[in-house]
Order: sequence, then structure tokens, then C-alpha cells
Amino acid sequence: MTSEEFPAPQCPEALYNRDTGDLLRCVQQGRHDWHRTPGGTEWRVPVDVDQETECPF
Repeated sequence: MTSEEFPAPQCPEALYNRDTGDLLRCVQQGRHDWHRTPGGTEWRVPVDVDQETECPF
């Protein structure tokens, strides 16, 4: 895959994979309220939950 096909991530959010310990970075660019990994996994960041305990990223 070239950088033109998959631009560098601009969103700081990531989804924590507890099985591998990896942070799966959001690859969407610009303003958005939901996130997507390179593999197509989508998620939203809860705004009213303590992110340190519920969303470790």
C-alpha cells in the first residue's frame, strides 16, 4: 500500500487491543466524531466516561 492509498493518521485517538497490547490508531482525517482503524474497525470515544479506566488509549 502506498502513502497515497493510505495517508498518515491525523487523529490522535486509538483503540486499545487487550490481546496484543497494541494501539490501533484512527486513520480518518479532518473533524469527526467516530473513528476507524486501517483494518476497518469503527468505534466512538465515550464523552462522559473516565477514559483512563474505560478506554485505555
